[in-house]
Amino acid sequence: MEDKSKRVLNKNYESKLLKILGFPIFGLIFFSVLMFHPYSKIFAQKDSSRIIVNAEVIGNDTLPVMVLNPYDVIEKPDPKAIKKLNEMNRLFTNVYKVLPYARIAKATLDEINDTIATMSSEHERKVFIKQKEKEMKERFEKELKNLTIDQGRILIKLIDRETGETSYELVKELRGSLTATFWQGMAHLFGSNLKATYDSVGEDRAVEQIIRQIDSTGFKPIHIKKAGN
Repeated sequence: MEDKSKRVLNKNYESKLLKILGFPIFGLIFFSVLMFHPYSKIFAQKDSSRIIVNAEVIGNDTLPVMVLNPYDVIEKPDPKAIKKLNEMNRLFTNVYKVLPYARIAKATLDEINDTIATMSSEHERKVFIKQKEKEMKERFEKELKNLTIDQGRILIKLIDRETGETSYELVKELRGSLTATFWQGMAHLFGSNLKATYDSVGEDRAVEQIIRQIDSTGFKPIHIKKAGN
């Protein structure tokens, strides 16, 4: 009977002791397991300012190993190359703009020459030429007035390329020496020359290359907009 009472007292004592020490012990076990669990890094990062990374032991040193995202290293553009590229792009744009006008001039001149060759009267020829001039003026005057000085200079040279005659010679043939001289003087005021000739292998070599590229591929100039436009 006495032994039975002692066993009951011991169980009550163990139960109370377990209640007192149980939570700290199981809590310690729980957090110990958690710290070694793969997901423990998540909690460790929240509670620490340190960054957990992989490491590699090399000799006596332990070095961190981090995989970085790819990064492209681009050489700084050469200002001279950029300037040259911009110049070529402007030239391409200007040639593309005025080349059709030079070819229309060629087609119109061929039409005039073919037609007046069948006319016996000088008066009849003059009337026909003035009529064609009026038609061309009504059709293209506004567009041609909007050309830049550089585009005008290129057009003068391209007319020589397409027709085989300078703009001065064409005006002289169709309108006379006095008119040709007048327009030559006007051209000089804008830094142009109606007597300018086309040099496909010299001064105008770049223009010739552009024209061949346009004719062979139909390639159009690329217009690059500045940032913010």
